Amino acid sequence: TNNVHIYNNTLVGGKKGVNNMFANTSTTIQNNIIEFMSEDGVRNSGGTITERYNYFFNNPENIDGGGAIGTGSLTGSNPNFYAEVSGTASNGGSTTLLIDTAKTWTANQFQGMGVYITNTSGQTCSAGNGVWAGITSNSASRVFLSPSLSGSIDSKCDYLITNFYTQDGSGALGSGAVLYNGAGLTAGSTQ
Repeated sequence: TNNVHIYNNTLVGGKKGVNNMFANTSTTIQNNIIEFMSEDGVRNSGGTITERYNYFFNNPENIDGGGAIGTGSLTGSNPNFYAEVSGTASNGGSTTLLIDTAKTWTANQFQGMGVYITNTSGQTCSAGNGVWAGITSNSASRVFLSPSLSGSIDSKCDYLITNFYTQDGSGALGSGAVLYNGAGLTAGSTQ
C-alpha cells in the first residue's frame, strides 16, 4: 500500500479537489481549504481515504456521492480570503487578461496568486460571475491569467486578487488541526 498525505493546501476552482484513483493507495487529506470545484471536493475512485479537519465551500458535493465530511471538517460560509487588491476592470481585457488602468503595480507582484471575478453591481461580466483563475504574471496595469475564462474581462467585471490566506474571523479557521511536519500540535505548544 502506498501512503499519500495531503496537508495544508488551498484548492480552488477545479473539477475535483482531490481524486484518489489508485486501488493500493491510502490517502490522508487534512487541514485543507477545498472550494469552488465543479464536481467534488474529494472523490475516491479507488483505495482508501481518511479526510479530517478540512474546510469545504461552494462545491456541488464535498464528498463524492454525498458522503459525510470527516472529523473536524467544516462547510458553509465563504472562507474570506484576504484581498491584496480589488477593483473594477477596465475595458480591453480578454479571456486571459485583466486590465485596470487606474493601478500602478510592481511587475510580477501577483505572480502565483489567484483572482476572483464577479459581476459589477447591476452589470453582467462576460468572463463569468464567481469565477477563479491563476495569475501567471502582471505588469503595472495588466494581470495575465490561466486558465482562460469563458468570456472577456471588461468594465462590467469586479475582481479580487488574493494569496489565499484567510482574514481574522473566517469560518475556515474554526476547527482545523494544527500540523507541523505531519504531526499534530496542541494549541500553545512549539516544535
